[in-house]
Amino acid sequence: MTLGAELLALSENWVRLELVRPELLAPGIDPIVCEQQLHGAGVTAHPVLMEWFGWHNGSTATASNANAVCLQPTAFRFLSLEEALRVRPKNLVIAAELAAAEYQDPSLWYGASWVPIGWEVGGSELIFDTQTGHVMHAWTDDDPPAMRKGSRPLQVVVAAWNTFMEAHPDSAKRTARRESVAIPSPILEDGFLG
Repeated sequence: MTLGAELLALSENWVRLELVRPELLAPGIDPIVCEQQLHGAGVTAHPVLMEWFGWHNGSTATASNANAVCLQPTAFRFLSLEEALRVRPKNLVIAAELAAAEYQDPSLWYGASWVPIGWEVGGSELIFDTQTGHVMHAWTDDDPPAMRKGSRPLQVVVAAWNTFMEAHPDSAKRTARRESVAIPSPILEDGFLG
């Protein structure tokens, strides 16, 4: 399936399993506006990233119900393009500071081509890499070797989420309620369940 078809299936799974309240999903952002904002922030307007934000531009959730819209079956909070572009420069500054202290390349900590699309309370992010078109689960407060787990095309990741929810709806619901997931899963091992 295409990324668009996988995203549609993801929305349908969320509604079917009552994992995300649809009224809290923000509408997609216009591709021209998305491209302008990315270019304005010095980021490559990768077509897959534009399709992601064109599907839904994060959520309309407020601070009091921000966790109501996570990228189920993960615990990553769904970031809007505006939030992603606000977080990204901070991460690049932190990366430069950490790298200077460790005499390392800042890209080991946070790549200049990275855009966060999901954020988790524990300090990890779901990152889209505009160079590779892949996503990865990265810890922004850990050592560099722990930062890159399971880099995969976004379409593959969304397909894995859909497969998990369709095969294990009860586990998906427990994940949504922040209870433990009983089923060992390759996507969990790759860091995509969060």
